[in-house]
Amino acid sequence: MEPELLEVIKHLFNIEGFAFILSIDKEQLSHSISSIYGTNMDTIGYLGRFLDIDFQLPHPDLRAYSQLKSDLTFSHYKNTNYFSFFLIEFIHTYNCSLRDINKLYNYLDLLLPLIPEFNKEFSTYQPLYLITTAYLYALLIILKFKAPMIYNQIINKNYDIETILGEIQTIDIKDSMTHLDQTFGFSSTSIQLFTDQLLKKYIALNRISNKINWTYIAEENDDFIVIPTNRQGNPIPSVRVELINFFTDNNIQSKLEFVDYFNLE
Repeated sequence: MEPELLEVIKHLFNIEGFAFILSIDKEQLSHSISSIYGTNMDTIGYLGRFLDIDFQLPHPDLRAYSQLKSDLTFSHYKNTNYFSFFLIEFIHTYNCSLRDINKLYNYLDLLLPLIPEFNKEFSTYQPLYLITTAYLYALLIILKFKAPMIYNQIINKNYDIETILGEIQTIDIKDSMTHLDQTFGFSSTSIQLFTDQLLKKYIALNRISNKINWTYIAEENDDFIVIPTNRQGNPIPSVRVELINFFTDNNIQSKLEFVDYFNLE
């Protein structure tokens, strides 16, 4: 708000029984007044001519707001519990503002219809496949909005693996997802260990993905298999995720950039 607008409100609309409610950043408005009338201007006294009562709004609960946005956005989609959870944790970890959150969920309104995993029944997919999908989408979306340099390095496959892993902020799952523990039969600690593996192996595989023979590496290399653990910490190889197959079958990055839906012919 400009100081001139205050003058207009004061002098042209000084009508009995008529009140204005102004939402302002008082500190920024004081700077604007000082820039017009000089740094020695008593900005508090000046504002007192216009404002009879002032009060501060409470800081918003960003986690609660994110949860509300998720509930509304995902209400017509399927298999989104883990995606919603991972996304909200990343929003909190990356200190998203209200504006960031609104932009992110507006983007999701366009993206979600294009993701088959969130539009088909659960029985179509294995549980770990859905967890893998949810985690990677949540991670890449938050990087797209809050760490675009890192995101672009991943999209362009141009980075040092150890360096970029050190720059990505991860989420603490095991202490915050007890309400989802029983969804797929894995403990929060198991999913924490699984997603830690998943991140490292995805970043490593993505780095070389445009330089490899997929058939050869799938047959000869098990470095890109992610194996969860049970509640006792023992591996469960029978429900592993073969990340190479996931990578070739599910091009997340193309969907995030809507590449598949541009026809350049």
